[in-house]
Order: sequence, then structure tokens, then C-alpha cells
Amino acid sequence: MKRNPVRAAIIAASILVAATALSGCSPAVHTPAGTGGHGSGGTNHSHGASPSSTPIATPTPTPTATATPFPASLGPLPANALFRITAQGIQPNGATVDLVQTVFAPTTGNAADTALLNKQCNFSGSPTWQSLFPGGSLVVDSTLTATLDPTTPAFNTHASIGTSFDFTADAFSGAYETAQAPCAPGYIGLPGTMHGVGAVLKSNPAHGYWGWASANATYGFFGDGNDPGDPNGGNGDTIVKNCAVQVSPAALSAAPTLAAWKTQPYVQSKSCYYTP
Repeated sequence: MKRNPVRAAIIAASILVAATALSGCSPAVHTPAGTGGHGSGGTNHSHGASPSSTPIATPTPTPTATATPFPASLGPLPANALFRITAQGIQPNGATVDLVQTVFAPTTGNAADTALLNKQCNFSGSPTWQSLFPGGSLVVDSTLTATLDPTTPAFNTHASIGTSFDFTADAFSGAYETAQAPCAPGYIGLPGTMHGVGAVLKSNPAHGYWGWASANATYGFFGDGNDPGDPNGGNGDTIVKNCAVQVSPAALSAAPTLAAWKTQPYVQSKSCYYTP
């Protein structure tokens, strides 16, 4: 499978997780050349003097409105959801895939989630993922979907769209395609639905060791055309954009910084990527 802007750091994190007993490393983000709001190129227009040398006042910029989550038919968040990220992967001919990631509040988990974590994150000769959580753990579940838009031209499903749902121990099922190793973020099948489960510290699931609202957790989507200058990817032409976020009151109460996600400027090289 060709590599894409899941990025070298995510690939390295995958290898590190497998090789060093889930030590973990959050994916790196390229420093953008510039920023711009949703639907804008972030261009600054300068005005010279008029022929009469009378200064022309520079108009006050109009704030960019918060994007409407796509597709609008999704409606309100489920009662137990922390937040929902929506985006679109668009190819040069206009072919479009709709992307949705819903992340749910921590729970005690079920047998299927535990079995998935055991299968993908416990390696022979290494400490188990459970040993990283003294006092016990909870699990954060996520559902990620990629739905082809039938009103657009035929989508090239051989494209690569990376997903991020990254914790110390995270495992996946469904339309999950491994990037480099299990127990790490990868690609989503196009079209398809994948399930992710990540372990968090029971005593502090939001901000504790790799908590869902800690700086180590990452979420979102990456297109293989979002960063053509990336030497470790950028070898495709699918650009993920039109990012939008819905955040629940409970999530905002636990992590007020998530409010900034709703107006986070779109930078193509960062794609629709979010970290607390």
C-alpha cells in the first residue's frame, strides 16, 4: 500500500508502539506555510495609494462563520458522544467521500473491546497494555465512516485516507487498514466503517496518561494529497477538507480548550487533524 500523510511520525509511532511495549508517540504536524479560515485562502490584500494620493481605508475583515457540520443530516450528537468530526475527501474531478468520526465518552468497556485490545496491543515478551494503567482503565470508543457521495463523479477508491484515533493503546476493527503495525492509527477502507477503541486511565480518563483530552490524543482525517511536499507521503491527489466539529457540553466542561476546534483555521498540510 502506498504511504500517505498519516505521516512518517505516525508510522514511527506505530513501530515504536510495537517495539517498546506501547511507549507511545503522538503524530507530528507540519508547520504550515500560512493559515486561512474555512473557505478562505488566508490571503492578505494590501492597498496602495490612489492616483490622487488619498489613502484608501482598509476594510475590516469579516469573521469567518463557524462551518456547518457535513453532512447536515447527521443531526445532534448522540447523548453519549464527546464530539464528532466531519470532513470530505475530494479528488480533482470532484469525486467526493464523506468522512465522519464520532468519539464517545469513556465507559468500562465490553468483552469485545477488551478482546480487540488484547489481540492488537499485547505482544509476546512485552508488558501488557493493562499494566500501563495502575488502578484500572476505561475505554473510549470511536466510529469512523467513509461514504461515497453518489451525486459526484466516480471516486477512485484506491486512494488512501488516514485516520487518527491515537492513545497509548488503541485497536481497530471493521474497515481498518494497518499503516505499519497494529495498535496504532492506519487507513480507512473506501467506502467503509471502522471501529476504534482506546484505553484511558480510570482515575483521570480525560487528562491522565494519554487521556482522551490530553495533548497526546489525536483525532481526524488525512488525505494522500494534502501535503505534496511531505517526503514520506503526499503521493496522491485526494485532499481532505471542509472540516467541522460538534463538541458536547460534557466534553467542553471537561476540556474547555476543545472549543477552539470549532473555529480552527484550515491548513491543507494539516488536513482535518485535531489534538486537545
